[in-house]
Amino acid sequence: MTTCSCGVVRTSRTKRGRFSTPCFFDSARRSTDSVQTELTSTLDDWDDLTMRFIRFVVAQRHPDSGVEDGTFGLAYELRESPHVEPADRNVLAENLRWFEKNLRTPTRFNRTKSKGFYRRKTRGIAWFKDSATEHLTRMHQIKTVLEQYGHPVVMLSEGRVGYVIYEDAFQVIAEPFSDTQSG
Repeated sequence: MTTCSCGVVRTSRTKRGRFSTPCFFDSARRSTDSVQTELTSTLDDWDDLTMRFIRFVVAQRHPDSGVEDGTFGLAYELRESPHVEPADRNVLAENLRWFEKNLRTPTRFNRTKSKGFYRRKTRGIAWFKDSATEHLTRMHQIKTVLEQYGHPVVMLSEGRVGYVIYEDAFQVIAEPFSDTQSG
């Protein structure tokens, strides 16, 4: 048994016998203020560590999910439109081709595990992870072209997207929580 300067007696038992361990207060010797400061700075940094999810939407509701549509459908329509300048059409075509090669299309957009999942209304919403920088850069290029032709695009950012149905390195498909900003 050992008594430290703070008056705490510390002993531990192992199979071979007893041994003493140093008192926490002797080894740490930190004031309450420094612990509080460290804890507060850790909590302030927590927001920086939390992953954000990003979604680009247009002012048009999806018939099944009831939330605003993403930009891909409109980008495909504009790519085929004769009213779009060739340079803008090329930007859309290049970016859409890149997404076809570099972004998986999930097979399901709902949580149900039943055999008839494909018949149910889809509620899953696609979100990019904030770490998918190349994908986000290309989405901004698509956004610029869509807005140039009178289709305002809003970029949503959310920390909690809902019940995750599908996830890969670049995206998450989730059925939104009731308080999730989904468009």
